[in-house]
Amino acid sequence: MGCRLFWLLFLFTLVSLPEVNAAPPDGREVLRRVLANEHHVPFTASQKVNIYSSGIISTTHTREIYLGKNRNRVEFISPARLANRLVINDGKWHLEVNPAQKLVFRTPQNEGATLRKDELLKRIEQSYTVSVDPHPVKLEKRSALILRITPRNNDRDRRVWWVDSATYIVLQRAVYDPENHLNALSNFHNISFKLGGKTAGVLAAPTGKMRVVTRKTWPTFITCEEARRAAPSWAHIPRNLGYGFQFVTAQNVQVNSTSSIHLQYSDGLCSLSLIQMPGQVAVPIHGKSRKVSIFSNTGTLQKMDTFQVLSWSSRNVTSNLIADLNDDMMLRIARIVR
Repeated sequence: MGCRLFWLLFLFTLVSLPEVNAAPPDGREVLRRVLANEHHVPFTASQKVNIYSSGIISTTHTREIYLGKNRNRVEFISPARLANRLVINDGKWHLEVNPAQKLVFRTPQNEGATLRKDELLKRIEQSYTVSVDPHPVKLEKRSALILRITPRNNDRDRRVWWVDSATYIVLQRAVYDPENHLNALSNFHNISFKLGGKTAGVLAAPTGKMRVVTRKTWPTFITCEEARRAAPSWAHIPRNLGYGFQFVTAQNVQVNSTSSIHLQYSDGLCSLSLIQMPGQVAVPIHGKSRKVSIFSNTGTLQKMDTFQVLSWSSRNVTSNLIADLNDDMMLRIARIVR
């Protein structure tokens, strides 16, 4: 009897033990799952995006539906100049629909121009530290992990992501500049992962008397070797620009009689464009600008709303570096280009 009572008490103790919440995955694993699930998990939501620039807040509201496999539809609600416009990716075409002008621009979707997820993760880890807060928070009535992505050298934006614990979709994103000023804040609300019958016809462009314009595209090269073989003799194509920025794609572009090469580089999160043209080409000035020195050459650095443009000529080639980076980083990268 005593032995039996002992085992009953022991079993009761096991049943009564409080639940221990499993520790969340580490930052690297959370980021890996985010990258794996992005554009592949179906859901619907509304989104609000705030961009902060020079004391001015620009706000955009959209309604969005994601069907997985890089298929989605975004409808703009505000500001008024964008209201009712649509962006649709149907797996074959990228469509930009302007109902007011009865106009549809379409461009083939280029799946090959995106980095593999493992390469993306590797690049991010080279330039950023990744950590996750120990305790989830509630956001949009869902459990969310707070993922912090911090530059190793405080020379570019840091990011904070609120990641849904169940699906690893990012519910909210905040971007801070190196001086810790909030640059952008976006968040999904009214999010639902139960689409039901909401998907029928959502990727179809509006019918009616719409004029469809197919934008001209140029071959995209996804390796540096391919790009160099196809590039004109005057072009200079670095494999990387230092500071974690490595080659992504290249396009040889011909508009009328003007040729140029468009290069994309990325550290996994921050992208920059390098556009080269033969000869000394005068670059239009659209924002606040100042003269800068790049070795023995004089360049122009323009500050636009959310990015900078650094232009200079060297060895009879004009280069334009376009990125959301601070002045010092723009100049350091330009000195690596030429």
